[in-house]
Amino acid sequence: MGRWADIRALDGHGLSAYLTSSNDSPAPAIVVIQEIFGVTTELTSIAEKFGENGYRVVVPALYDRIEQDYVLDYVQADLARAAKNQLRYDEIELDIAAAITLADTGRGVALLGYCWGGGLAYWMAQKHSVRAVVSYYGTGLTQYCKSSPPEAPCQFHLGMDDLMIDAEARRAVQGSCKSSDQYFEYEGAGHAFANVARPSYRQDQAALANSRCLTFLDQVFAC
Repeated sequence: MGRWADIRALDGHGLSAYLTSSNDSPAPAIVVIQEIFGVTTELTSIAEKFGENGYRVVVPALYDRIEQDYVLDYVQADLARAAKNQLRYDEIELDIAAAITLADTGRGVALLGYCWGGGLAYWMAQKHSVRAVVSYYGTGLTQYCKSSPPEAPCQFHLGMDDLMIDAEARRAVQGSCKSSDQYFEYEGAGHAFANVARPSYRQDQAALANSRCLTFLDQVFAC
């Protein structure tokens, strides 16, 4: 089982992070980056599943800059967007960097993000050396893709019925891919199709995406 740990960013800010430890030492590591709703039970469940597969996982609570333990229900999208917009990106970078430091056992760290976090994972990898990026329906990707791509291999999972990431946006993401990247689209899937706690969940598409994600990360860390 995972536990909550206290970490400190370089500017002195203290934040909490959900941490799962693997029996392997040193273990491959993943930093999971939240949706706009905070570190939900769905995210801690995802962390546990990766932990069962031998990964050390850290999920930083980015909203601790606003209020400790700030988590919103999925129906509170307006409040969640308002919370997200209160954060400065230089502070977000410091908090994720602190999570990377906590996660790394010497084998490097992959970034895995969902929705807002899916864009942040890519953006963070443009600034920092990481082993890999996995982005599930990442918002903001079209903006970030205008700059040089991360050196790390990336994997993208996008629903073809996602009203937040239309066909033009998907083409922009696909067009930015390097030879080491993997790009997948899922028919019949909308935004947040991999989140079992939301009505948009699509079991078959989510299972396929999750299988591809684990295979990709296993291959990255096997190198």
